[in-house]
Amino acid sequence: MTPEQISATRRLVGLTADQLGEKLSINPRTIRGWESGKYSPGPSALEALLDVRATHDVDFESCLEVAKGGDSVSFPEGDGDRPNGWWLAIAARVIDRYPSATFHWV
Repeated sequence: MTPEQISATRRLVGLTADQLGEKLSINPRTIRGWESGKYSPGPSALEALLDVRATHDVDFESCLEVAKGGDSVSFPEGDGDRPNGWWLAIAARVIDRYPSATFHWV
């Protein structure tokens, strides 16, 4: 995975480098090093990063189904495992498919 792809993946899932580092149990400076090309993630770190993306995709698909049905999509406020940026990134992806989708925080 290139530095640009790592950065794009982090941004796609709506996490800061600090949040991604916490999620992966990796120093955020290492995340920034990956994104700048200074370091490359090892196989286990890369797998963990791809798992984060896969989890985001599952949440996206669930929200997409709700939006497709015409219902308002609910996002949990202050979910520690998935911060607000995670859900905002999902909302942006849903709006790309269903511009009239509505959302609310619970």
